[in-house]
This record gives sequence, C-alpha cells and structure tokens, in this order.
Amino acid sequence: MRRSDGIDRNGTLDRFYGAGNGTLTQGAEAAATGNWTGTEITRRGDWTGDGYEDLIALRHDVTADTDRLWIHPQWP
Repeated sequence: MRRSDGIDRNGTLDRFYGAGNGTLTQGAEAAATGNWTGTEITRRGDWTGDGYEDLIALRHDVTADTDRLWIHPQWP
C-alpha cells in the first residue's frame, strides 16, 4: 500500500516517472535510502533555479534531535 506522497508502508521513498500524458507509469523504484516515515513532503517550486520543480522534505534528524528542511533537486 502506498501513501499519496510516494512513501510506502515500509518508509521507502519511491520515485515515479511521468507517462507523458498527465499520468504516472506503473513501476516505482526507491528514490532514496533510509526511512522516510513521518516525513512531510512538498514539491512547490524551483528552489535551485534550474527550471524544474524540486522535492522539499521536512525530516527529523535523529543525530541532532531536530527537524531539518531538505531540498532534493529534480533532474531533467
């Protein structure tokens, strides 16, 4: 079972590819390592200035015991 944000029930962040018609392809692959459970994700804007929307994630950093905002650039 997948959540609507691309994190599966095991905490894996999945990557989906566009089919070119406004839908997604069926297959997904892991986009990152680690457990993404509890992560808040958005993709609102081009934070890197390359013309592509970037993934923004608010994740808890267990080492620093604080939440951190992470920018994951989109590649063409």
